[in-house]
Amino acid sequence: MNKLNKLFAALLLLLVTMFVHTPADAEPAGELRVGLTTLYNQTFHPTTASGYRLSYMSPIFDFIITTDKNGEPDPSNSLAHKWEVSEDRLKWTFHIREGVKFHDGTSLTAKDAKFAIDNASSKNNRAGRKSDFNAFVKNVETEGDYTMIINLNKPWQFILYFLSDAIGTQGIVFPKDYVDKHGIDHFMKNPIGSGPYRLKESVARDHITLEAAGAKHWRVDPTYQTITFKLLPESGTRLAALKTGEVDLVQIGVSDVSSVEKDGFRIFKKKNGLLLDLSFLRVGDKTGGVLNDKRVREALIKAIDKNAIVNQILMGNGSTIGTTLPQFSWAVDYSPFPVTEYNPDEAKKLLAEAGLANGFSINIYSFVTRLPETKLINEAIAGYWSAIGVEAKVLEMAYNAFRPVWVKKKEVTGPSAFLMAWPNRTIYSWRGKYFSGNPFSTVNDPELDKMINEVEASSSVADYKKISQRNMKYVLDQSFATGVALADDLFALGKDVPAWNIGRNIQSFRIEFIGSDE
Repeated sequence: MNKLNKLFAALLLLLVTMFVHTPADAEPAGELRVGLTTLYNQTFHPTTASGYRLSYMSPIFDFIITTDKNGEPDPSNSLAHKWEVSEDRLKWTFHIREGVKFHDGTSLTAKDAKFAIDNASSKNNRAGRKSDFNAFVKNVETEGDYTMIINLNKPWQFILYFLSDAIGTQGIVFPKDYVDKHGIDHFMKNPIGSGPYRLKESVARDHITLEAAGAKHWRVDPTYQTITFKLLPESGTRLAALKTGEVDLVQIGVSDVSSVEKDGFRIFKKKNGLLLDLSFLRVGDKTGGVLNDKRVREALIKAIDKNAIVNQILMGNGSTIGTTLPQFSWAVDYSPFPVTEYNPDEAKKLLAEAGLANGFSINIYSFVTRLPETKLINEAIAGYWSAIGVEAKVLEMAYNAFRPVWVKKKEVTGPSAFLMAWPNRTIYSWRGKYFSGNPFSTVNDPELDKMINEVEASSSVADYKKISQRNMKYVLDQSFATGVALADDLFALGKDVPAWNIGRNIQSFRIEFIGSDE
């Protein structure tokens, strides 16, 4: 290269450096519009409602522990930027990041992190996992403004996950002084967080709009000035909104893929992001009725053709699975169990042995959380049960209407089941799904309670895996629940929306990372 060319190249580089900015240097601009199947109850207090609200909550708040794209604790993106544990593993010391501000300008301190743990353990926690915090956490202390100490009743190998975005909302830090001053009810509608976005507007049963809290944030710099989450429960409505430019990003079902691709939109996939779990309600309780008979539960499971559900409803975008909660396929204790054989003749035989040769009636609570095909799958299950003489009634409703039934605030009207698409994750609570007395438990079984206490008392991760797999065998042998399929979490992106790392074991979709350099 001659001297003139070198000089020209140097000048060009200088011009590029002066006038071209990377996305990380850009001011937030424009609006990202996201179409969701549900907005749940549109409240923002971390522990007073379902953790499924994380799709629009995670941009507003920060977690004590944030997981990376592989679902592992990441101190570089966590409010607790480092931590230590005592030799007996009963004392965890967390060092809270200094300089983090809430949206009202006040400083986030260890006092607020302690407040999050106290809320997770309180009677007001309706987001789940309360029983886990009560079982393990003895008390929480602070030392100075930026050190929090959690003292445990017994070792908790997975405490970091329970304080993180991999499990739910319990690890979200929110301002104690603000809540103390205004009350929980006010905070539920007017949240103050420390995340890259803050709430701008929430219109019931319509939309939620967030706005960038500033040009810079310690965790991720906002790309968009506003993000709007639009309630679009019907698949056809979501697709139409995408194609007309009303929204930029939507959840889609597998049947929508060909139409979306034909119109030039990109498909964004979280492979095996969902586990479909079929559970029976009130097993072992007086309201469980015929479902208290193991033969009946086994018959209902054997009557379901899981392969047909994957091939015909999910159109091959998934796979059958024998394992169920809490052993997600990404879980640390996961072990594959055989898929239950589809055998309607054996199912009929089991019902006859149970004295129900003429069948009975059962409700299937049907609601959509993450998988648009949930209704179709429930209708298919109802058909399979009808084929063995069981009259199944599909009760279609919003998740908020089903939740009081699940947590025993509202009685069931007879034998009942529900199918749910659970986000795949690294760890989940045995206590939450199966421990007697826990509001979310679908089973009342003293033997399983003992087994859950044993898994929680395990002294190492290796022991936990061994005991957990024994527990899973018991759950499957007793037909308390069954895994139906692993399914892909699917999204369609508008032409101007950049792809992003949706992460693993994250319920939030990590919307705030769209357009970032991560």
